[in-house]
Amino acid sequence: MTVERISFESGLPLVPGEKPQLQVLRALSNNCNLVVYLPAAEYDLTPSAWKDNTRIHTHNHNLVVHPDGTGTYRMLPRDCRSAVVDLSTRTTTPGGRIERIPQDKPLIIIAGGMDDNRIGIFEVILYSPGPSPV
Repeated sequence: MTVERISFESGLPLVPGEKPQLQVLRALSNNCNLVVYLPAAEYDLTPSAWKDNTRIHTHNHNLVVHPDGTGTYRMLPRDCRSAVVDLSTRTTTPGGRIERIPQDKPLIIIAGGMDDNRIGIFEVILYSPGPSPV
């Protein structure tokens, strides 16, 4: 069991009008060479492009990979105005979230604003069953 990560440092833009789920699948298949297997540790996943931009940096994102190969993703709000937007349902929920990997979700996507006012994918966190390569 292992947690894997694919990073898009500058963000991978989402195409308006195309289903986000299909774009994520295409991003995964086209960028499988970017997969990094994560050993047990804590990781800061907040995109560097967001850290100095309070307009789009509404949450801190981090991941703890446990020795057993599972993980805990934390999306912590920076202030009381922070909310979570679900692109597939177009709903907004105030606050942050904590997800156990794979118990709650086997896949975590960090997406949000890019500098040019588009929405982009910055991180994809995956759970892979089976023996860990790390």
